[in-house]
Amino acid sequence: MGNALFCLLSALVGLHSAGSFCGSGAEYPQVVSQEYVTVEEDPCESMRSTAILWENGVVKHLGNDGTYAIANSVFVQDHSVYVVGTELLGERLEAEVAALWENGGATRLGSGTFTSGAGSVFVSGGDVYVCGSEGNNQNRTTAMLWENGIPHCLTDGKGLSYATSVFVAGSDVYVAGAVFVAVPDTSGLVRDVATLWKNGKQQRLGDNGSSANSVCVSAHDVFVAGHVRDANMTTIATLWKNGEQQLLGKGGSFSTANSVFMSSGDVYVAGCEVIKGTSSAALWKNGDVVYLGHGEAHSVHVSHGDVYVAGEEINEHGTLVATLWKNGEPRHLGDGTTDSWAVSVYATGNNVYVAGYKECSVAAHAATRIQNTSH
Repeated sequence: MGNALFCLLSALVGLHSAGSFCGSGAEYPQVVSQEYVTVEEDPCESMRSTAILWENGVVKHLGNDGTYAIANSVFVQDHSVYVVGTELLGERLEAEVAALWENGGATRLGSGTFTSGAGSVFVSGGDVYVCGSEGNNQNRTTAMLWENGIPHCLTDGKGLSYATSVFVAGSDVYVAGAVFVAVPDTSGLVRDVATLWKNGKQQRLGDNGSSANSVCVSAHDVFVAGHVRDANMTTIATLWKNGEQQLLGKGGSFSTANSVFMSSGDVYVAGCEVIKGTSSAALWKNGDVVYLGHGEAHSVHVSHGDVYVAGEEINEHGTLVATLWKNGEPRHLGDGTTDSWAVSVYATGNNVYVAGYKECSVAAHAATRIQNTSH
């Protein structure tokens, strides 16, 4: 994978309810398993699920025997671990369904009628919020919010949209993503526009060619990380604070912001920037950037003063290696023999949880990849 292309993938977001637009609700959510998958050998050997939760570096496999899955976001509350992502079902892995794993037990959130995927999870007061997207009978991908498994469309479903991140503060539910709008003076061309929903009310953040990838709320301040595009359509890492835009990328080269986290008055943003054709995992703290390594950063979380970043490094063989950085020091989670991704990190107490996945074969390329996201 080319270095610049590796970073570029973060800007290509594609998640995919029935009924009128929002799911038939007939048999979903559907509980399909009760615990973590335990295997004596690498699931790749038998083409099983490769969604992974690393708990303090120890691998736990998610999904069901015989499926392919990816994990995009992790959240921990009261000793329960919540992970969301996408399962690929069917003999040819042709059906993508949004999935939630609670302590390893899987629940399918998607209707099963249309392609769906989940990109972010947040738990508050015992309520579980998941955002993502799902196709509909209008052949459109629609931004979705599932609250305790109940689907809610964030748009009318007549146009394309997607949701990437959810955050709950008090009684307010914030969702970041994008809505596609028509580009003026073109023949039907549409581009994504960074969007924030607060309790379902839509706020446009950017112009054509922008995306909101992560949202975090502290006190009365709302931070959103994502990207905009310049006149040359180059993607630039961007942070919005209460709707005010701040460019983090240098401009002139590709960059994107994938995750934002607020701690002790400091604002942390994880993403990547292409420098001289090479993708570098980037961490911005209050606007100042530190490059962590050759690769990409997807998620940042701060606990007890320690800064954790999840992402990938590219090794000498060109393989993506799932990586966790603690205060800038890398720890490889993947073994480097096949591509692996660390997409989301959550630290609490002495425990650090990382959600991601490992690629087994070309079948993995069929999976929808949602860049987080997450908290």
